[in-house]
Amino acid sequence: MRTVHAIPIAARNADEIRTGLKYLEKRGLFAPSTRIRFLYKQASTLSALIALAIRMRYQKIVLCGVDLRDSRYFYQDTSLYPLQETPQFLAPDIPHPTNVSIQWNTPVKEVVLEMNKLLLQPRGIELYVEDRSSALFPEIPEFAI
Repeated sequence: MRTVHAIPIAARNADEIRTGLKYLEKRGLFAPSTRIRFLYKQASTLSALIALAIRMRYQKIVLCGVDLRDSRYFYQDTSLYPLQETPQFLAPDIPHPTNVSIQWNTPVKEVVLEMNKLLLQPRGIELYVEDRSSALFPEIPEFAI
């Protein structure tokens, strides 16, 4: 059995995220590797998946189903997934909990935007959203086929 250890930054705002990302980069946390034991993860799994893509040398990332504007998950749509009905504990029309600014946590949107500026763009990795309904749009462009 293998596990990956999540490495977050104790950050309350975008400036602290930037400082932390620079520190972790200097420590090699985003270096390519065939054996990954540690991954940066801040606010949500989304940051860990982007960190994994960096380490695996992806060149293009398209975020599908990542809108962050509300708390719904695609798999909770019973018309699409009738056998996967799961309880919803949050009102579906409120922002996703990981994308809300609270005193001790930076919204995931800010984390993704800082990762894009500091880690993805310098490596030539292109980041897109699937469509314009994403809370990351227009800062992260829509993928065009």
